[in-house]
Amino acid sequence: MRPYLVAGNWKMNTDSKSGVALAQALVAGWGAGKTGVEMAVCPPFPYLTAVNQALQGS
Repeated sequence: MRPYLVAGNWKMNTDSKSGVALAQALVAGWGAGKTGVEMAVCPPFPYLTAVNQALQGS
């Protein structure tokens, strides 16, 4: 069976710092043990590098 994908994007309603905090909160709230479900976040272009660095290894 293919895994489910939960994806979300946000508009330019954040700055880099709050965008990183949002992504980290999503990962923390996701919890362990979610099998068969993947999560993707789609931050605004200016924050891609900061969010990517913050989520390395998650």
